Formats: sequence, structure tokens, C-alpha cells
Amino acid sequence: MNNIVILDCGSQFTQLIARRIRELKVHSEILPWDAPIERIKSEALSGVVISGGPMSVSDEGAPTVPEELFGLGVPVLGVCYGMQLATKIFGGVVTSGSSREYGRTAITVREESPLFSGTSASFEVWMSHGDHIDHLAPGFRCVAETANGVPAAMENPEKGVWGLQFHPEVVHTAFGTRILSNFLFSVCGCVPDWDLGNWIEVIDGGNTPESRNGQGDLRSLGRGGLLRGGGAHGAGHRRPVGVYLRQQRTAAPERGGTGARTVQGAQSEGALRRRDGRLPRGPRRRLRSRTEAKDYRRALRQGLRSRGGENPGRQVAASGNALPRCH
Repeated sequence: MNNIVILDCGSQFTQLIARRIRELKVHSEILPWDAPIERIKSEALSGVVISGGPMSVSDEGAPTVPEELFGLGVPVLGVCYGMQLATKIFGGVVTSGSSREYGRTAITVREESPLFSGTSASFEVWMSHGDHIDHLAPGFRCVAETANGVPAAMENPEKGVWGLQFHPEVVHTAFGTRILSNFLFSVCGCVPDWDLGNWIEVIDGGNTPESRNGQGDLRSLGRGGLLRGGGAHGAGHRRPVGVYLRQQRTAAPERGGTGARTVQGAQSEGALRRRDGRLPRGPRRRLRSRTEAKDYRRALRQGLRSRGGENPGRQVAASGNALPRCH
């Protein structure tokens, strides 16, 4: 299984990038921009995407990535801020504020590039940046630009670095899915073999609940938040995690009594007890005001004290008389 690591530099579209990649049946994983290089080196790393971000690459404390990232031997794609960051790291010039672009912008493909295979020569993209690249880094070439002459895409195949000044993940960019697909399959050489539908079985090594006659455990919970149910209809049914956990709590051993028994067993006996040993409260009695409720509770406490004993409430519960409850 291939894996694309997305380094999040604070973009509002980072999650959308991950979604678009997964929709193309390639697994993606989001990590913070300052993740250790050892963390980025996953077992099946096929490529890296550096996301956009709200800061300028020249700001103090702005997100950055280690130069070792570009020596891992996998393609790196910088999107918006990520493209400017790569330009700065490799010795290019990024200028702030002189040419802002936001919204739909027309770009023209000037050079042949695997990223733009199958696209038109000119089309609209979604821009969202205040800085722009004034001079590309040595060894990089501009493959697309806007009407203002701002580089919209760059590449250096020898170093394995590509850059897009626009956002291919949003629907406002024409051919956005095509561009991401080209990066995944033509540049990174990924295989579209990942599917969220079988992710539960993949992470659990085939140890699914139906293989244990429906006796599932938390190891069977996948990233999708669903659990495959067992039983006669288990093959085509998945239960949400919350439902599964509630059922597990319901069937948990009750530790409030002298012996351990399940809540389900207590229900079958018709005598469900709480953990403190009391019976469940009876039908609620509606009182018309808070004053009446306080008077009722005071009278109830006085009546219990008059019966004596250290814990009259437990005695009443043990006798089987349910106590009314106020709203």
C-alpha cells in the first residue's frame, strides 16, 4: 500500500487535500510541518505534499521543513505556501505583497510537464496568496504562469520537486483532480489499491468480529469509525463505534453486588439494580413548583429518618418500594 504524507503548514484546505488523494484510492496521512524526519519516513512512503499556510515564508517563526525531506528519494509537491517554501529553501526569491491573487485566476501552461498531462493549455484555477515567486531557484523551470507573469507551477525532476501556486484540491480549479492524479500515478508511481471499505480488515490483520462469532474488540475499530457486525447478517452490516461501545458497557459485569452478574442477566430477572445496590427509581411525580418540590423532598427525608437506621434509603430500596423522583 502506497502512502502520501501531507505536511500541514496551517492551510484551511489540508484535510481536503487528504480527502482528494484518498478518493483516488491512495492512502494519505497528515503530519504537522515540524514532524521529525524519522516520523515522515514511513514504511511505504511514496510522496510528500507540503500544504499551504496563512503566513509568509519570510515571517519569523513561519513553518518550514528540514532539507533532508528533499533527500528521501520520493517526489515532493509544494502547494501554494509549500511551493514558495521550496523556492526559498533551494535559493529562490519570494516577494511579499506586490502581487496578491485571490479567487479564480486563469493560467497558461508554457512547458510540457507530467503534472499537466491531459489538461487544457489555459484554464481557471483557485489562487489564495499574497506573496509570489520573483525568481525561481536554480535548476527549476516555470511550467505555467498567470496573466501577470507570476509562476503558477514549477518543477525540478532531477531533485524530485514540483510546485503549484494554486490549489488543485478545490472544485473551483479546473482539472484539479487530473493534476493530483498525475502527481500520484505519473510522478510518484502509486497504485490505486487503497479503499476505506476494507481498512478495518487491513489494520486488524483479518481479525474481524464475524471470524470470532461477533465477539469483537476495540482492535477491530478502523479509522473510518465503523465496526463490522457478526451474526447471520454480519457480512453486510457495519455498526457505528458509539453503538458498539454502548453495547459493550451494557453487557459488562456488574460489580455493585456480592457476586458478578451481567446487566442483561439482571434484566431477565426483572430486578435491575444500580451500582450502589438500589433499585431504579419509579415513575416520576410532577410537581407544580420548585417550592413544592423542596417541601416534598424535606418531608421525604424526615419520613426516612423517622424509620431509623444508618441508611434508610438502602432499606427502602431493599424492601422493593421505589422512591418517586421530582423534575
